[in-house]
Amino acid sequence: MLPNILNCLNILLTPCLLRRSRVILIQNKIISDQQLANIDPRLQIDMDPLAHRHLRPEMMFIREELRQAKWQTLAVRRTALKKLLLKDFMQEDCELRNIGLAYSPPDP
Repeated sequence: MLPNILNCLNILLTPCLLRRSRVILIQNKIISDQQLANIDPRLQIDMDPLAHRHLRPEMMFIREELRQAKWQTLAVRRTALKKLLLKDFMQEDCELRNIGLAYSPPDP
């Protein structure tokens, strides 16, 4: 992996920047290797069975169902609001026409 990155960098960077990038990549690799080496191989990892349960496949279906229900509820509410706004606009337009102040000119 490291040579591939360096080959890509060869094309893009000047020699000075290339040297710096190689040094940084090598330092990062050394640091990650040291961090991995510092982990005790006898370390027992206790897994919490309830950890990340919201990401389990059976919970994803529930989350998707909830998302769909939310979108359906929003769609129903939007439709109801649109009807109310249209009704209110039509009523207001009718009232304004009656006093001669309509939003749009009357049909000829």
